[in-house]
Amino acid sequence: MEIDTLLRQNTIRFKINEKDKSGLEYAGSGFVAEGGLLLTCWHVLQSARQEAGIYFFRFDEDEPLRRARLLSSDPDADLASLEAETPLPTAGLPMATCAGCAGESFNTFGFPVYLDKNGKLHEQGGVFESGKIEGQGAENHLQISSDKITHGYSGAALFCPTNGGVVGMVSSGSRAPLWEKGGTIAYAIPSETLQRVQPRLQLRPRPPQSPVFGAFSHKPQEAYVRRGLEAEILAELETGKGAVIVSGRGGLGKSEMAKQLGAQSGKAILVDVGGQDPLVSLMSACLPMRQEARSIWPRCMRGRT
Repeated sequence: MEIDTLLRQNTIRFKINEKDKSGLEYAGSGFVAEGGLLLTCWHVLQSARQEAGIYFFRFDEDEPLRRARLLSSDPDADLASLEAETPLPTAGLPMATCAGCAGESFNTFGFPVYLDKNGKLHEQGGVFESGKIEGQGAENHLQISSDKITHGYSGAALFCPTNGGVVGMVSSGSRAPLWEKGGTIAYAIPSETLQRVQPRLQLRPRPPQSPVFGAFSHKPQEAYVRRGLEAEILAELETGKGAVIVSGRGGLGKSEMAKQLGAQSGKAILVDVGGQDPLVSLMSACLPMRQEARSIWPRCMRGRT
């Protein structure tokens, strides 16, 4: 299933306290984690409708409100976990360790709020956003790069494809609400902190990465154009071959493809960088490989990227 579909299906919104004067309908977001747990920020629940310890949420506008009870919370960490009173329509998002996620891309889904020319707040429909995880920031938060994550994303899942799951939750960051964040920087609470507050969460380990990827010092393309080559490479690996060599001119996105398919298959995908023999590059980096390999040349037309 596509990441965007998973995020949309597992994102929830908490009904705002009826006494709130902002004019908004929702206090913020949250998400369903694998196993059926609901996760959100403590500051979201502080503004949410609550009756005798019961909070109200929904997935979609066209469904009735659902009820959930608080399981655990840590106001200092800005975290809360809840459990729905009735069965949920989704299995939840996979949770993963945030180890090694610095420099990786992320995906998220939230409901940003904006001010109109009259100074009135409005809620937008669900918006997908992506960016880069810069690393550990202030107070052990994950620092992420995005100029669009703002008020309305609090409690949203931070999904890292490379790590194979949710590695954090968009939060208020370093003692500053997202509404007041500056520039392109926002913050997320690491999955390990989420697990500390709610031990029932199971974090998946980071999937094995292609052993060849770190052998090259050039900066890879952040994305590659799909040409149907992935299926051919995976087919080669499934035949039992230890490695596959991909060659082609620079800038086609070979390294990013090798990284993603290497993580998927757990085997070596060697990349010819700038005409340098990939086996020489591999040996110079002191990385092991099996003897049997086959070269596959991308079917790329001149001028196409």
